[in-house]
Amino acid sequence: MRNNLTTLAFDEMAYNFSKAGMLNFTKTRSHVRYLSRFKPIEFACCINSCICYAGLYAELEECPKCKMSRLDGSGQARQTFSYMPLIPCLRTLVSNRTYATRLQYCADEHAKTCMCTPRTTTDIFDGLHYRSLLGEHIVVRDQTLTHHYFSDHCDIALGFATNGFAPFKKWKHTAWILLVFNYNLPPDECFQRDNILCVGIIPGPKKPWNADLFIHPLV
Repeated sequence: MRNNLTTLAFDEMAYNFSKAGMLNFTKTRSHVRYLSRFKPIEFACCINSCICYAGLYAELEECPKCKMSRLDGSGQARQTFSYMPLIPCLRTLVSNRTYATRLQYCADEHAKTCMCTPRTTTDIFDGLHYRSLLGEHIVVRDQTLTHHYFSDHCDIALGFATNGFAPFKKWKHTAWILLVFNYNLPPDECFQRDNILCVGIIPGPKKPWNADLFIHPLV
């Protein structure tokens, strides 16, 4: 991934250096999946990516926008959207002692912003929205919990972004990537590629008619 190595090159290395015990790409990928214990969740989606069959649309048999059927002749979803669950990723990060220490940036800034009013904005923890949340009780599904936002040093502040891109030179086909940023990291680290979490890619070929349905599993 770091060096944009193709599958063919990976397999050729395993073949040419067979005595090194290097596995081919398929076996290596399977082994990494087993070790990481990350497993995507598959959702049926419209063949034109109008909607994802989730939330209130989970039981529909056809797309309400383009009227295309959800399933093919063999009863399988004509197109799927893969969601990578966020919680297992966060658990893996905090289980690493070095990484968990870096995640304390948020807690340190929280203590700082409670002591004084910042004159300059260096990150989201200097913003009015974050500071207004500090005294608010957390509400989950209309239930008010006893603790406040960011009152625990283990709390994690996340940001979400999505945008369309063309995977090919011609713009006839577009896909939409779903990214999560970890604001607990220092500002010079949270937007580095290795620290950005990709939770899914809306496959296209067109802009989703209802993007909220693809974001529903994350919410």
